[in-house]
Amino acid sequence: MIKRQTGNPDVDANVVDLDDRLKQLEANALLRGRFIADVSLAAGVATAVRHHLGRKPLGYLPAGMTGAAAAGYINVTSKDTDFLTLTATGYGATIVLSMWVF
Repeated sequence: MIKRQTGNPDVDANVVDLDDRLKQLEANALLRGRFIADVSLAAGVATAVRHHLGRKPLGYLPAGMTGAAAAGYINVTSKDTDFLTLTATGYGATIVLSMWVF
């Protein structure tokens, strides 16, 4: 909490409220993520992707994909503080994925 006070109760209340809101945003893992573009995933092959989060990721959100010849899915086969390992299955081809990792 911000300890500085102006002496004006309205201003001080707004400063405290703003500080609380900023702490809520900083605690949101989704907002502390990272965008990773153009990851090639060969069909059925586990691919390790360095995420640079400095912690184990909670998940990922696909942001775009090209190269799919059919409907398929992507499995997270492992995750640690350095890598997120993904396997694409059922697409019938190598796909190129962009994603938000958080």
